[in-house]
Amino acid sequence: MKCTLLKISVFIFLFIRPSLIHAQNLCECNLLNEINSGIPINPRDSTQVFKTSKILLGSNSDICIFQGINLEFEYLIGQKLVDEALVRIERQQQLLSEKKCPSWSSLVLLNFVKFYRAKNNFEKLSEYVFRALEESKRNRNTEVQIETLKQIVFLFTRMREPQKKDNYFKKAEELIVSNKLEEFTAVKNLRWLAYQMETKYVETGRKSILDSVFDYSNKALNLAKKYGLNDEMTLLYRALEAVSYHRKDFDLALVYIDSAIRYGKLIKGNKNLSGLYLSKSWNHFDLKQYEFAAKSMDTALIFDNKNDIVGHMMLLIEASEIYEGTGEIQKAYNSLKNHRQIKDSVLKNERIQFINELETK
Repeated sequence: MKCTLLKISVFIFLFIRPSLIHAQNLCECNLLNEINSGIPINPRDSTQVFKTSKILLGSNSDICIFQGINLEFEYLIGQKLVDEALVRIERQQQLLSEKKCPSWSSLVLLNFVKFYRAKNNFEKLSEYVFRALEESKRNRNTEVQIETLKQIVFLFTRMREPQKKDNYFKKAEELIVSNKLEEFTAVKNLRWLAYQMETKYVETGRKSILDSVFDYSNKALNLAKKYGLNDEMTLLYRALEAVSYHRKDFDLALVYIDSAIRYGKLIKGNKNLSGLYLSKSWNHFDLKQYEFAAKSMDTALIFDNKNDIVGHMMLLIEASEIYEGTGEIQKAYNSLKNHRQIKDSVLKNERIQFINELETK
C-alpha cells in the first residue's frame, strides 16, 4: 500500500497593547534582515545557514546571537542531529534568562517540542507542546502558535487519536487562512494544510477532500515559484502527485513526481529524496511497470537518510512489499531482515537505558 504524505516526509493585530508591539520590535534582529534582504534562510542549506549564523553570533547583539543560534538549531534538527541541536536550545535558554523578549519564551518551548519529536519521545513532546501553545497565545505570536498547533496535530496523529486532533487542525487552518502572513510563511503553511487534507482523505475516503488538497497545493505552488523555493516546490508537486494517485491517474502522478524529483535535486545542502522515489516506485508498480518500480525502489534506499531510524524502518517495510510484488524475492527478504535487525537494536538500547535508570534510583 502506498504510504501517505505524512508518513514519508502576522500577528493578530486586534487590541494589541503598544507595550507589546514595542517589546516585539526590540526583539527583532535588523542585521539578519540586512544580510538576507528580507528573504528567509533555507534551513536545509548548511552553507547559507552557518555563513549567516557566523555573522550573527559575532555581533554584539544578544537578539542577533539568539537568531543565529536558532538558525543553527533549525538546520541541525532537520538533519536529526539531536545532541547538537540540544546544545543550541540550552544556549537559547541562557540568553532567555538574561534578556526578556516576549517571543523568545514560546520559541524556546517550541524548539524543545521539535527536539523531543526528533527523539520520538512523545511523553516529553506532549509536556512541552501545550506549554508552548499557551505561551504563544499569551505573547500573541501567531507564527509560533501555528507551528505549535501543527505539532499537536502530529502528536495526536501518531497517537492515533484523530478525534482529538480535529479541533487543533481547524484552529490552525483558521489562523493560516485568516491572517495576512508573509508569503514565505504562507507557502509552508498552505503546503501543510494540503498534506493534512490528504491524510484526512486517506482516513475518510471522501473524494471532495482531494479538491482541497489540490487547491491548497496550487496556491502554495504559485507563491513558491514566484520566489524560486525549490524545497517547497518539491513538496508541493508531491502533494499533487498524491491527488493524482488517489484518483488513479497514475500517468499524471508520474509527471508530478518527476517534477518533484527535478526540483528536489536543485535543493541546496543536505536532502532526502527517498520518499519521492518511493512514490515513483508505487506509480510504476500500479501501472504494472515492475522493472521500473524495482529500480525506483533501489534508488529510494540509496537516497534514504539512515539517521531517521523510524523513517528508515518504514521505508524498509515498503521496500519489502515492492520487491515481493515485482518478483525480487531476495531483496524483499533482505529488506525485512534489515528491518528486524534495526528493531532489535532499538529495543536492546531501550532495555539498557531502562536498566541504567533503575540502577541510578
